[in-house]
Order: sequence, then C-alpha cells, then structure tokens
Amino acid sequence: MGGMVGILYTLAIGILGIVTGILIVLVLYLLIQKLNRKNRLAERLKRLYREGPKVEKRVIILDPYTILRLSESWVMESDLLEPEQVYALERVGFAKKIGNIIIANIDAIGAYINRIRNIQLPRSDTIVTDYNDRLAAYGIISITFFGVDSQIGPVFKYTTALTKLTRRLMEDQETRDNLFILSGRVDELILEGSRVLIHEISGGERGIEGYVIVELSKDADIEKVKTRIARIDKIPSSTEETRKYLEKL
Repeated sequence: MGGMVGILYTLAIGILGIVTGILIVLVLYLLIQKLNRKNRLAERLKRLYREGPKVEKRVIILDPYTILRLSESWVMESDLLEPEQVYALERVGFAKKIGNIIIANIDAIGAYINRIRNIQLPRSDTIVTDYNDRLAAYGIISITFFGVDSQIGPVFKYTTALTKLTRRLMEDQETRDNLFILSGRVDELILEGSRVLIHEISGGERGIEGYVIVELSKDADIEKVKTRIARIDKIPSSTEETRKYLEKL
C-alpha cells in the first residue's frame, strides 16, 4: 500500500513538473511575442517618420535693393518683386501685403536707413582684410595692432576687421589703457563677450613697443593661435607691413 502511494506521489510530482514547464514555456512565448509586436510597432513608427512629409526651413536673404525700391515706391504691386523678397519684407516688418499690393512701413525702413547712415566707418587705410579667410580657419575673428607712445600710451594702428570689439578698441581710450596695463600680466581674457588673446611686443622707450589683440571664436584652439601669433615680433608701420606679418601666420 505504501509503495502504491509513493508511486502516485511521484507521478503527481512529475505531472506537476510537466505542467509547470509548459506554463513557463507559454509565458516566455507570450513575452517574446509581445516584445516582437513592440519592436514591429517601433520600426513602423520610425518608417512613418522617415517617409513622412519633411518640413523645410526657409532661409531667405533680403536683398538691400529690395529695400531701396520700396523706399522709392511706397506702394507697389507684389508682382514687381520676387515672392521670396515679399515674404522677407513682411517677416522683418518693412511692409505688409494686402491682396496683390505691398504697402511699405516707412517708419521702419526710415529707422533702418538712418542707423546705417549713422555708422561711422574707420579710415580704410587702417583695415587690412586680405587674410580674413586664413585667420578664420584658425578661429581668429580679428587681429588689432597697437603701438605705445611715450606720451599718450597705446595708439591704435591697424586691424583686420571691424567688429564690436575692434570698434570699442578704436574709440575707447580707457579700454586701450586697461589692456596696456594687463598686457604684461595676463594673456587671455573675456572682453565684449569675446575671447581675447593679448600678445605683447617688447622694445620701445617703455620696454613695450606695442601689443596685439587677437579676437577668438569660442571654438578656437588657443595654444595653436598662440604659436601662430608668436611669429609677430614687431608692430607694423604701414598696411604693407601689416600684410607681411599676417602672411606669416
């Protein structure tokens, strides 16, 4: 009797094990199916995204001559201008379009023209732009040269570009004086939101012939720029000399 019970017990355990194994396999199968459905759904969504309509960004440059034409003819038919120019005029607030008619915003155009008219450009013989492409490849926005006068201190000589920083250097004596003081103490600082490298040129009555202010982009490799700028060992006395020094870089 006891032997029969043992056999039945063993048989029951075996059946239970088989059922449990089947359930485990079934659960795993269902999980795999669910994961596959999710993966297929994800792939379908990716495909729809890739194949869906693309939203193109419109980058339109407003031609200055368009503004000139509108300032001369305050109301005109839009067909007289390229559709992109009409769109640009509306976007910047220089005109509005009603039907096929463009009406100029004279106040906005007048304010824009006055701002341009009031810009004071430095003498062209103090700006040497020949090598700006090469300088840009090193992350250099501008290079400005200053001499040092024994009576009045730092004197602006030449620059490679007109920027917010170089304009301040040309117009603000206090900024020039501060940079002159710092030139022997620091070689890098932030000015007008730009990274600035100061390269001092030894010589002259005060022991400093001048200094070079290098305006850098945020991505510029400062060490590589320092190596290049170290080749400048004199403050140029003419635009031709400035070109020669820039050609060395």
